[in-house]
Amino acid sequence: MKAIYQRLIIILGIAIIIAIFAISYRGYVVTLRDVAALYAQSQSQISELSAKGIESFLIELQSELRLIAKYPEVKQIEEEKAQAVMQAYYENVSDKIKAISRIDAQGILRLTYPPNPDSIGQDLTYQEHIQELLRTRRPVVSVPFRAVQGYQTIALHQPVFDRYDARGRPLSDAEFLGSVAVLINYEQLGREFLVPIKTGKSEQAHVLNPQGVVIVCTPAEALYGEQFFDAIPAERFPETHRFFQRIVGGEKLVQWVDLPETGRGDRKGKYIVSSAPIVFDHLRWMVVVASPYREVVALAHQSYWNNLLVALFVLAVVVVSAVGLMKINKRLVRSEEQARYLRKLRVHEERYQHIFQNAQDAIFLLQPESGQILSANRVSQEMTGYALEELQRRRIFDLLQAQEVQKMEHLLTALDEQEHQQEISGLVFVRKDGSEVPVEINASLGKVAGEPVVLGLVRDVTERKKAEIALRNRYQQLAMLHRVSEALAGTLNLNEVCEAIFQQIRTAIPVEVFCILGYQTETQKMEVLYERHEQPPGSADPLPECMSVVHQSLLSSVVREKTAKVSFRDVSLGKATVGISAMHVPMILGDKTVGVIIALTRAVHAYTKEVVQLMSTIANQAAVAVEKAQLFQQTEHMANTDALTGLYNRHFFTKAFHEAAERTKQNGHELAMMLIDIYNFKSINDALGYLKGDEILREVAQLIRQQTGPEAIVGRYGGDEFVVLMSDVTAHELDAAIQRIQRAVDLWNETHPLNGNDLVLHIAAKLAGPAEVDRIMADLDTDLHHEKQTIERRLLTEYIEESKATLQKLTIQTILGFAKALETKDAYYKGHSERVAALAIRMAQQFSFTEEQMQNLIYAARLHDIGKIGIDRAVLNKRTLLSQSEQQLLKQHSVAGETVLREVEFLQEAAKFIRHHHERYDGRTDTIPPGYPDGLKGEQIPLASRIITVADSYDALILDRPYKDSDGRAFAVEEMIKNTGTQFDPKVVEVFLDILSEDGEYHPAV
Repeated sequence: MKAIYQRLIIILGIAIIIAIFAISYRGYVVTLRDVAALYAQSQSQISELSAKGIESFLIELQSELRLIAKYPEVKQIEEEKAQAVMQAYYENVSDKIKAISRIDAQGILRLTYPPNPDSIGQDLTYQEHIQELLRTRRPVVSVPFRAVQGYQTIALHQPVFDRYDARGRPLSDAEFLGSVAVLINYEQLGREFLVPIKTGKSEQAHVLNPQGVVIVCTPAEALYGEQFFDAIPAERFPETHRFFQRIVGGEKLVQWVDLPETGRGDRKGKYIVSSAPIVFDHLRWMVVVASPYREVVALAHQSYWNNLLVALFVLAVVVVSAVGLMKINKRLVRSEEQARYLRKLRVHEERYQHIFQNAQDAIFLLQPESGQILSANRVSQEMTGYALEELQRRRIFDLLQAQEVQKMEHLLTALDEQEHQQEISGLVFVRKDGSEVPVEINASLGKVAGEPVVLGLVRDVTERKKAEIALRNRYQQLAMLHRVSEALAGTLNLNEVCEAIFQQIRTAIPVEVFCILGYQTETQKMEVLYERHEQPPGSADPLPECMSVVHQSLLSSVVREKTAKVSFRDVSLGKATVGISAMHVPMILGDKTVGVIIALTRAVHAYTKEVVQLMSTIANQAAVAVEKAQLFQQTEHMANTDALTGLYNRHFFTKAFHEAAERTKQNGHELAMMLIDIYNFKSINDALGYLKGDEILREVAQLIRQQTGPEAIVGRYGGDEFVVLMSDVTAHELDAAIQRIQRAVDLWNETHPLNGNDLVLHIAAKLAGPAEVDRIMADLDTDLHHEKQTIERRLLTEYIEESKATLQKLTIQTILGFAKALETKDAYYKGHSERVAALAIRMAQQFSFTEEQMQNLIYAARLHDIGKIGIDRAVLNKRTLLSQSEQQLLKQHSVAGETVLREVEFLQEAAKFIRHHHERYDGRTDTIPPGYPDGLKGEQIPLASRIITVADSYDALILDRPYKDSDGRAFAVEEMIKNTGTQFDPKVVEVFLDILSEDGEYHPAV
């Protein structure tokens, strides 16, 4: 019996061992599968944790940058103060960032900390993220790039504006001032968020952007900033390539794929890859974790041996536990009671869930200290646009606008410290799609499972807000209509009426271009009565140029149908396309249209039905005011203008002058005035007729008005007198206006001949200060009178000078005629005076004669023998020697020549040269030939006379005379040299010989 029991025990033991090994093998297979599944699930969760960590890191940096961007010192780039702010921030977060910088609106680096003087002033617009920042003016996170400081990094830019609203957002018309940027320490980013999630040495973790660029990675730092797909070519890993394209496209995935094994050539390895999105502002990155299959197998092996040990342990426990079966049986009864309690608890939980999920308001369960969302009902999810799992990863503060976070923090603090229930209104939830929902929150403090929680009931008050806004808008419209009515009733000035309409409309209606057109029923033409352009800062397209494109097609139908028209269209302007909202509203008075009000804006569909109704009411009020103002303007214009020229009349000008004078006395500025008179206008009327004279007056009036500018007051002061009044101008501007008028008159004279007479304007101008303004008109009148007298004297002087020149010309011609007559008396002297003059001019050029001296020399040379005109022809042409009496008669010709010419004023100096052109240089009168008539010597003889003596003697020696033939040029030169110092001036002879040498007629001995 004992042996049987022993065999049974052995068989039982063998069976147990076989069972243990069978269970272990099955456990190994199941363990491998389960470990892989658990590993995949775990890897997906840690990917999400890493993604949320990076999200929180970026959100925290962005919040800090928003605060820094609002510092006035940083906005205005006050270098020392801004540097101090940036330094303080950097020292607190130096483990997270490498540097903080300030970039201006042109993309120029202005400040950086730690300081890097070499990089200041560099143009960063070559960097793609800087281009995106300048284009979008939104927060920007870059891909990895090399900073100007020299290292690889990632940049986070926060835009800087000059003004923000109460919620901390930049105003619509705020000026863009650049950005504040931090250069992120990507190595720290990897150590903090990627390294901790790795469970094995061969595991890889990356952060990719939507283009597949590696932002952060570990351990393959060589891929940093490179294209991830470069390591996974599509031709070798087609399925893996498509899988990663889905990941960078934003899908959250977990899958086994083939990847190249690092350091093993072309060998593939099986990896489990999981991804999780990083959502930050408009940025979307992906955290990607890849674990090799061999590490999962290693975990399965470890789990298998652990399970085997557990199985053995369980066997031992079963044996030991058999002893306690009775005790377990007793506890079963107690377990049944617990089960009944749990069933009741589930019933209560289902009732709670029914109430929780079907409540009309949104319900949030929050952690009191952190504001973490623990749970939320269906309405909460619909209100925020987030799924429950997305809400549970957020805090209640993440759903609020930045400026409202502090209100919520105060509410949670008050619940924790003072009250168990709090209510707060005026909050705004920001939905997942970026839209806003106005809400009010009623919060109470309670406990769930012994832990304190905050129950928040959130009510959507959008409809209530809409009703409040509609009521407020209606009140504002009525108030605006009242203000428009008061403004229009207070003036008859057309421009002031139109300005009042515009100023009231712009407060309630978006408008960038505003125009009021008047319509003439008789002519069916439109004229612009008023136009204003309110183009927003920073808009590049010139919206006013779109006006003609937009409104021409609508104007005729608006006038014809007397109905307002609204349109929205894309208008092509050059290379750009501009979306324009346009509103055309007729101004109706009785049964006729008196005009059209036009408003344009870039805002999409800005002009709603309510806006058109308001504008139609304003337009009907404006019609009456515009009609009255136009009638008043026409009456006032007729009373103040000159009927002929269209300029202001003297009555209006006098009034305008006194008003301007009073302003000058008050503000201390200077007043400029011009008094303009048409010279000798009576002769123009007499020559051309009064109709032509009136036409000239009108043209001169328009000429003066065009050249003095729109700010000047131009009036007709008298019949042919005009007056111009210019306020707050400088002397330079006044002179420029006068010059413009004179140039315009000159141009007018070129195109308007007046029977040989030019139009001449007398202009008297004066710039007067407060002390001189009262007598400026009298001074101008006196100046104009003096100007007329001056011009008349100048014209008389010019006439006298012209007469003298004419007389001088006639006199010269007459005397030269006598000289020609002399040559006819003495045939041997034909051309003699011209040759003497030509030779004398060449010699005189070597003595630096002035222009006047040279002219007198020419007169004297041409007329040196004019005294022979009174000598008988027989004496001049006598072939035998002259008698003594005839010689004495011939000697008198120089004195006779002086006598003839000295009565002519401009020939008196030449007459003196003629008198002395036969004097000898040595002064002798007893030689042959003798010097005459006065016996002057050396320098006493005028230089011009000495020059004529040499020229005359040489020409006489080379001529054939009645009483002897010429001995030739060589003999003449010898005679000139022989008589140098006696008859001739040596200096003149020297110049004379140089001239002959130049002409080749004299060759001095070497």
